[in-house]
Amino acid sequence: MKFIAYGTILLNILAYIYLFYNTRPFTLFTLTQCLILLIISEFLQSVMHEIGHLLAGKFTGYHLLFFQIGFLSIINSRKGTGLKISKRKDFNYQCVMIPQSNTGNLLFIYNAGGILINLAINIIFIMLIQLDIVRISIILLPLIFAGNNKLFANAIPYVHNNLLNDMKIIIILMRSPTAQHDYFQYLSMYENKFRGIYVGKFVPTKPDAAERYDSFFAKAASRLTDDGQR
Repeated sequence: MKFIAYGTILLNILAYIYLFYNTRPFTLFTLTQCLILLIISEFLQSVMHEIGHLLAGKFTGYHLLFFQIGFLSIINSRKGTGLKISKRKDFNYQCVMIPQSNTGNLLFIYNAGGILINLAINIIFIMLIQLDIVRISIILLPLIFAGNNKLFANAIPYVHNNLLNDMKIIIILMRSPTAQHDYFQYLSMYENKFRGIYVGKFVPTKPDAAERYDSFFAKAASRLTDDGQR
């Protein structure tokens, strides 16, 4: 699945370059313009993806831990009474939120928020591009293809370097009530470690005999405990 996602992203970028040059002459200026628009569009769609997680999380009762764009992050206070801006060492786009309960169908909606907002924005942009206004098309075209990249990277389920993308998490949570308990426990431990509080010990949940259980969250929580003991 990982190679399918990467392959579709590559094809998407190549299709964007082809369509861009199909309407404009090939020069150093248009090449630079093409790349700059694509980089800006990737940034904007990444930000919107994380805002989608934020909105979906707020809708389903999650509380914000931190929201990171590039090297800057907005961190929620320990008591949830205020926000502060902090500089991070790693460059990333993240919206990390903690659920209020450990079960229920609403648990996975937070993970679907980014996919849904990228999809909705792309549908709107595709409708606008039908106006066939050249200047609008030049701006919307890279935004659409950047949105496709985010969709391919998150809507095709896969695991990379022990990291699950959005759809993989959604699938695990939907098919396994036990994984929902482990996911909640893992996020709670992650929040404690992030805030410098004692992480505690992970207590695994015993799956039902007929359940298709995935132990990823249990393993991830155990790694937090191991790191805290070193």
